[in-house]
Order: sequence, then C-alpha cells, then structure tokens
Amino acid sequence: MGVKYSAQESQELIQAMTNNLQVANEVTDRLSSGCDHLISSLDSGELTGAAYTAGKGLFIEIIIPSIKKLQAAIDDIQLELTSYKHADAQVSGYGDLDLDQLKELKKLREEQLAIVEAQIQVRENWLNQITDLFSLNWGKAFSEKTILYNTKFQIESGIQDLDNKIEKLEFFVSQVSQYFNDSLEVLGLAIKGATQLSKIIVDSDGNYYADGLDMSWVQKMKDVKIESAKYDSSKKAKDLHKEYQKILDKLENGKELSDKEFQILESYVHHHPQIQFPQLVTEKLKSEATNRANPEKLKEKVETIKKSNKTSMEKVDLIVKAYEDYLFYNNREAFEEYWRIRSAYNGKWDPYSDNPFIRETESIFLESVNRENIRKIVARMGDNVLDVKKIEDKKKYDLIQRGRSTWKSPGDNGLVDNAIAVGSQWGALPADNLNFMELVNTGQPLDLKTRVYREDYPFSIWSRQWEEGMESDYLGNYLFGYVGKGYLESSDTYLKVGAGMAQGWSDKNPLKYLENIINGNYGDNPGDAKTIQDGINDYKESNK
Repeated sequence: MGVKYSAQESQELIQAMTNNLQVANEVTDRLSSGCDHLISSLDSGELTGAAYTAGKGLFIEIIIPSIKKLQAAIDDIQLELTSYKHADAQVSGYGDLDLDQLKELKKLREEQLAIVEAQIQVRENWLNQITDLFSLNWGKAFSEKTILYNTKFQIESGIQDLDNKIEKLEFFVSQVSQYFNDSLEVLGLAIKGATQLSKIIVDSDGNYYADGLDMSWVQKMKDVKIESAKYDSSKKAKDLHKEYQKILDKLENGKELSDKEFQILESYVHHHPQIQFPQLVTEKLKSEATNRANPEKLKEKVETIKKSNKTSMEKVDLIVKAYEDYLFYNNREAFEEYWRIRSAYNGKWDPYSDNPFIRETESIFLESVNRENIRKIVARMGDNVLDVKKIEDKKKYDLIQRGRSTWKSPGDNGLVDNAIAVGSQWGALPADNLNFMELVNTGQPLDLKTRVYREDYPFSIWSRQWEEGMESDYLGNYLFGYVGKGYLESSDTYLKVGAGMAQGWSDKNPLKYLENIINGNYGDNPGDAKTIQDGINDYKESNK
C-alpha cells in the first residue's frame, strides 16, 4: 500500500499547521472586520457615489460570503488538527513505520514460526517413542525442545508486536485520511478566487466587469459542505476497521464477498464519506449495487437460495432480504435522503402521526420512489416463499415413500395415499399451521412491519408509504393473506380469524379482542381484515 509514517515529520506538520492557522485566523479576522466596516460606512451614507455603490454589490455578493466560507474552513481545519493529534499520539511512540515492511516482516516471522513448530513436533514424536528415560539422547532432545519452545514464544511475541503496529498504523491512516479534504478544497478555491478578483475591471462610473474570467469558483465554494471529522477510538470503530481490512485483503486477492461482508464494506464506506477509497472498493460497491437492483439477478439469487441446504426459515429470511435489497438499491437516493432527515429528528418516529415534519418527510419519500407496483413485488416474493414450502413438502413426500417402499405392510402399494399426503390441507394441517405461524410471528421473516433492514438503515423497507395512503402494516397483512392462502389452503375466514387471534395475543388485552369480535370484526386492528383479503384475492387471481 506504500504507507510510511515518520513521527518527526508528523510533529513538524502539526507545528506548521498550528502556525499557519494562527496567521490565517488573524488575516480573515482583519478581512472580515474591514468588510463589516466598509458595508457599515456605505449603509450610513458616510461613503457615497456610483463606485461605492457598485463596490458594495461586489462585496455583498462575492467577497464577504467567500470570507465567511474561508473562516468556516479554517475553523474546520483547527478542529480536525486536534483530531489528528489524538490519532498521531497512538503511533508516534513507534518512531518510523513502513506498512509494507511490517507486513513483509510479519510474513517472514510466520514462516519461521511454522518451521519451529514443525521441529517441536518432530522432537515430541521422538520423545514419545523413547523407552529409556535416562538415556543421553533423551536429555539432549528434551533440552532442544525447551530451546525451541522459547524460540516459539519469542517469535509469537514478535508477531504480536508487528500486529499491533500494523493495526495501529492502518487505523491511523483510516482516521486521518478523512481530515482536511473539504476545508482544503475551500482554501484552493479561495486562492483561485483571489487571483480572479484581482483581474476584475472597474470603470469610472463604478461598474465592475468580470468578462472572460472564470468565476465558477464562487458557486463551487458555496456548494462545498464542510463537515468536521472527529477521531473515533471506540471499540466499535476499531472493530469495523478490522473487518474492513479483512474484506480489503479478500478483494485484493480476487475473492468473492459474502452478503454480510458486502454490508460491512458498504457500512464502512458510508461512515467515512471523506475517505478516497481504492478503486477496487468503489468498483465492487458499484457493481454489487447494480446487481442487487437488477430483476434478473434477483431471480437468480432467489433460485439459488431455494435450492440451498439451509432450513426453510433461513431460506425465507434470505428471500425477503433479497427483495429488500432489490427495493433499496432501486430507490437508494430516496432511502438515503429519507434516513438522513429521519435520523436527525429527536423523538419517536410515527409515520402516520400529525407531526407536520414527519408527514412531509414521508410524503417526500412517496414522491421519490419508483412507481413500480409494490403489491406485485410482494406477491412474487410470496410465490417464492410458497416454493420453499413445496420443496420441503416434496422432500417429506419422497422420504415417506422411500420408507414405505422399504417397510411395506401387507397390501401397501408403497405409494403415499393422497388423503394423507404431506402438505395436503388435512393430513398436514397442524404442522402447516405451526410452521406458518412461526414465519409470521413478531420478529420472524414475514413480520414485514418490524423487520429492520440494516444496522446503518435501522427501519423497515416495507412499512413505508409506497402508495398514497398506504398504512405501515399494509404490506405485512397483504403478505399474510397471500402466503397464508397458499400455505394452508384454508378458507378466507379461517385466515382472518387466525390473524385476529394472533393480534389479540400480541395486544394482551382480552377485553379489546372480545369487543372487536362482538362488533362483527375478527379481533384484529381496523382495516387488517380488508388488507388480508386483498392478499387472498390476489393469490386466487394468480392461481386460477
């Protein structure tokens, strides 16, 4: 990676930046004070005339905003220099460090350790075969083994020391690479601006002309978002960095990442927006995001999940996750903006509250998402969940048939009777009911309302307003009806009564449940039965 660190040069950098910041603060303070005095004099009428009037416009529109932005950049550098000092203190005690040399030395020590461990094993095997414990050879071998163990300990200690240096140097680099980027961009634009401003022509009437000058720096400076990065020495930050380094090693060695590793990589990049990451990292993120938003890739992934050796519960969970990824990456900007606004809100977030800020945020999301039919997507997901059940039912069917073919009773033809076929409405109804309830219970794969998408996006993909007026639990209830109809092959009423009983159990409020039943409902929340029926109807329509 070519990373080299010098404690002396780092201290010189800190001292130089400290001195430069002091000078910069003095200059900008004088500039700001002078501009304020000039504008005050113009406003009071102390200075009058066309030239002064034109100059006032130049200062108000360009010069003063630029100085303010420059002051913000200098303040940002000051804060991040403090963070740099904290990060530097973790590695400065080592003097000079070269990451490539450290890794090469670690590799050499590991090879030496392997040789020593092999020699120890040879000595131990030989000692186990000796019968004369008092022979001279035994004493010599035992002495050699002791020396080898001491050598092994020293090498292991050296490897641990190298690991500490590598870990601290890599963490130092990950932290400081976030610092100064935005503020230095502002400084660069300010220097360019000063050069361009010196070329502005002012005529005798006080008019100023910027013809032929590149004034794009003005808007660019306004657009730069200054964010102060702080030194984060928390265990969580260090653990995340360790995971990132492991993932980076895999990418450099051409290995594929698991879904979990990709999520960690994306989370790391998301938490370090100011770092310029290696090209192979940015390309991996881009290609993977494109794949996850591709409907054909979604189909391939779901088919792979269905054919895997995982349990039914694991398969269903992974299928739902694949569809969540599909929706997220097809609407990434909408979700990221939604979470940026929502995460800054202090208080409980109820998507359907009367709070105008919350309602506006949810409305913005509604206007931003793709207009793909969300119910069709959920129905396709439901079909894949039902495919998992069919696969499991087929396995049970084949297992029973093999058993009956091997141990046939008199008169048994070795075939499974359709009346008790595994997966039929009556023969397996108790087991199917149990399995279905396990899928839809709170916190389980098909409980869409409470599913948290990811640690860095801790909300449900499904309980958003995908359509005008859609309630947060609509898609969960819709899927309950769709999958339940295919899973249990029961009556519509049976499903809605079951959902009402589950709701009553969840509420732990018998009086509310009984009152709901007495009023001619199913014991569920208002509108739940209708939503469940929507899912049932769509299942019937697609399976005519």
